[in-house]
Amino acid sequence: MENSTEQAQHDNFSPLSVQDVDVDILPIVYEIMRSVERDFHDNSAKVRESQDCSLKVLELQKKLDSARAQDAELEENSSQTQKELAFSLEVTQQAVSDCLKSLGIINKPLGYESKMDDPPDDTDQPTTNVLPSFLDPPSPPSFVTVSDATFMSASEDEINNPFQPS
Repeated sequence: MENSTEQAQHDNFSPLSVQDVDVDILPIVYEIMRSVERDFHDNSAKVRESQDCSLKVLELQKKLDSARAQDAELEENSSQTQKELAFSLEVTQQAVSDCLKSLGIINKPLGYESKMDDPPDDTDQPTTNVLPSFLDPPSPPSFVTVSDATFMSASEDEINNPFQPS
């Protein structure tokens, strides 16, 4: 009977999300602990509580098994989703590359190619900077010269004891 319901649930497969995972085990653990901590003077009550505790432990084991199965299913769904996303990214990259080629923005397939393969120019023109302006090296810092600086005069005591009030 259980297998048929599991099969029916499997046939009506919908992706499992983290919110769907049933991990409501803390109340069961609390009931088990409360049953064990009770101090009974009546032997019949001890036996009854022992049986109750055993049933709760079995219920807890079923919940944990169910949670493990759901966790494994989540991991399977996650890996499949990652594969689908990787394929989608590959398709998107190819579509962008094709679009750029059709617009004439790029003429060669994307990749790293050396500029050293180009034949050298026979002209004596100096090479120009082909980098965008934001990639230009920063200008050197300006320095203050001694003639530009203003000096303050200090007494010898102020130099030797800078933290003493004058």
